[in-house]
Amino acid sequence: MVHDLFDFYLRSSLHVSLCYIAFFAVVALSAGFEPTIWELLAVGTSTLVGYNLAKYVHLLQRSFRFRRWIIALTMVCVVVALVAVVEMGINAIALFLVCGLLTSLYALPEILGRSFRQIPILKLLTIGLCWSLMAVLLPEIIIENSELLENSVFRKENFGMPIVLVLPILKYTLFVIALCIPFEIRDLKYDASELRTLPQLIGIRASEYTGIFLLLIVAGIDIWQFEVTQYDSVIALVIYALTALAIAFSNKFKSDYYASFWVESIPAIWLGLWCAVNY
Repeated sequence: MVHDLFDFYLRSSLHVSLCYIAFFAVVALSAGFEPTIWELLAVGTSTLVGYNLAKYVHLLQRSFRFRRWIIALTMVCVVVALVAVVEMGINAIALFLVCGLLTSLYALPEILGRSFRQIPILKLLTIGLCWSLMAVLLPEIIIENSELLENSVFRKENFGMPIVLVLPILKYTLFVIALCIPFEIRDLKYDASELRTLPQLIGIRASEYTGIFLLLIVAGIDIWQFEVTQYDSVIALVIYALTALAIAFSNKFKSDYYASFWVESIPAIWLGLWCAVNY
């Protein structure tokens, strides 16, 4: 019974959606923005819908484990996401539509005769961009329409638009891509050869080195940036080191739960450390 519930928790994308809420919260809190329940509901439910769309849209006519429950949960999250996003205004709606479009194109059967999954590296870029664009730009959109703008690190007069938006988006995109490497390695035994994932293209060892190299770039950006406190920077560096270890051991732990639960939980660990230091 417990194993079935845990399996449903992972297969239904509840875990990844909660971990994305944690990632979003860390990015927002580090930037001086405290998200409300509406933002957390919006990003959490839309993440669940997006991941389930990508995983199960091709299986709707087939039987798979927890099919009815996953479809029901996804439909409920569609409704909640729509209500929560509408509450945040037209600019937030536009942002969710852009990220939703990227997710939909990734999941649809054909784009120029093939799915996004079959275009090398674009899968990782799509996931990385969706995660980082939402986490960086949604607080920016909300802050610009509130009196919090005066004291926010997003304020353009303080830092300039390129540094405020481009650097965080780049940093978090690279981090998410690195975080996805263990999943790419895990799925190597399932993925068809025509998908041309990163491990298929350059091998497992080179993929691990690539992920660690990306984390070094992210750490360099974080050290250079001046928008976070000293404690926040130390916590971030600890998380990057933890992610590097997760990548290094990704081919040694064969259980699917290693990536699906433990690696996916790294953003939640990040949020826990951030709250422990700052509250």
